[in-house]
Amino acid sequence: MSFALSEVRPLLSAISELYENGSIRAARQKMQTLEEAFLELHEEKLDLRLELRAVRDSLQEKVTMKYEAPFYFLIDGGQKDGPFCQRCYDVDGKKVRLIEHSFMTGSHRCNACDSYFGPPREGVTAAFECGGNTALSHG
Repeated sequence: MSFALSEVRPLLSAISELYENGSIRAARQKMQTLEEAFLELHEEKLDLRLELRAVRDSLQEKVTMKYEAPFYFLIDGGQKDGPFCQRCYDVDGKKVRLIEHSFMTGSHRCNACDSYFGPPREGVTAAFECGGNTALSHG
């Protein structure tokens, strides 16, 4: 049942009139309609609050995620956390922490999208490789 808030006042007037005229059953039916409408509006209000909270959280995240090529970092109260995968954040909106390779200082891999960040590897002259599919120049 879809119910507009503007319909409440006329419905209350109709209920009052029905009670005054002694049409108790009809008044109770209208009252039940009003109760259902109230519950529907209340549920809609809760849904909107959740949606608003999600939008606020998303906006706050946009403010705290900073891009420092080729990574994203989360800045919270002056503390820098990360690095996070540029591809996952830009494409999917996900904060995926990069794993530093122990065998090569400064190189990172994303376990979610398989992107590689770091010094050039053998045969690859660029410092970024996305998803294991390289559209990079090879030397």
